[in-house]
Amino acid sequence: ALVVSGADDLLCPPRCGEELAVALGGRFVCVPGATHLLTLEQPATVANLLDAHLGTVEAMAIRTTDA
Repeated sequence: ALVVSGADDLLCPPRCGEELAVALGGRFVCVPGATHLLTLEQPATVANLLDAHLGTVEAMAIRTTDA
């Protein structure tokens, strides 16, 4: 799981995202200068994070099916 939070998110502060990532056994990323609307404020950053995350998920799926 990938959990991404805006560093300046007052609605759902980064600590909530961090706790969720820990509970899911996932990765947490805090985006500096972003609020709750981080997908609108920093779309390229979010897209890059998702692309990298989905690439690792795809690689894991390939390894699993090759076994």
